[in-house]
Amino acid sequence: MGDSYYEKGEYDKALEMQQNALQIKLTTLGEQHPDTATTYNNIAIGYALKARSARRANKSSTRAKEWSRKSDEYRKMALEIYEKTLGPADANTIECRDWRI
Repeated sequence: MGDSYYEKGEYDKALEMQQNALQIKLTTLGEQHPDTATTYNNIAIGYALKARSARRANKSSTRAKEWSRKSDEYRKMALEIYEKTLGPADANTIECRDWRI
């Protein structure tokens, strides 16, 4: 569901949905689960898209930097979980490590 909001450029709504999904996954699957990592990664993508959109619209660079920082934090969490649970050669790990927006 969050992905469709990303596609529409409705980043705040998408992030809200992803945060809700994260809470559910943390409760049901725990922190060290690949599905939890995927949600962290989706949140990272949302913040990266917000930052890119703000930079393109010449909006506050302070906000864009904050969103970029949040994106990096969530991506790092996802990557650590992927590496620990799936290994460094797994496609999810590689995609998370190498993606750029």
